[in-house]
Amino acid sequence: MASWEYTHKEFPKVPTLEEIDKSDVEAVRAAREQQVREYWIKVMEIRLNCLKNTIQEKNDKTRLVFIKDIRPMYLNLAKSL
Repeated sequence: MASWEYTHKEFPKVPTLEEIDKSDVEAVRAAREQQVREYWIKVMEIRLNCLKNTIQEKNDKTRLVFIKDIRPMYLNLAKSL
């Protein structure tokens, strides 16, 4: 394992807020924490997908600009042969 890597902490699956007895404070806390973790994961997945799409769009634009820039050079080279 590299120095920057770390193992992800795994949390036990607990019943949801709808499934627990509301008078059990520990169960309510655990269910809320699980709900927050699941929400956070969904938000981060959306964020990563948006970032991935943005990078892909920039790569596509860069590729098109590069092709437009070098095409005349290739045509001139082909004519000179």
